[in-house]
Amino acid sequence: MTEIKPGDLVFLPSDVTLLRPPGLGLGFCKTLVPRHVLVLDTQSNPDYYTVLYDGEEWSAYCKDLYPIVEKEVVNNGS
Repeated sequence: MTEIKPGDLVFLPSDVTLLRPPGLGLGFCKTLVPRHVLVLDTQSNPDYYTVLYDGEEWSAYCKDLYPIVEKEVVNNGS
C-alpha cells in the first residue's frame, strides 16, 4: 500500500466523520459527497491525519483516506 504523507492529495469518501484537530475548538462534520483533500499532517496522531477540507483543517481517520495512485495506460496501437 502507498504511504500517505503531508502534501499528498487523497480521496475522501462520502459519509465520513471529520473532527476538529486539537487546539482548534470542538466540532465535527460528516462528508456528504466524495472529495479529494490535501493532507497537511500525519505525525500529530497515528490514527488521524490532518486534512484541508472546504478551506479548513480537519482530522480524518487514516483508514478513511485513500491515496491517489497513478496507473500507466498502455496503448496497443488501436
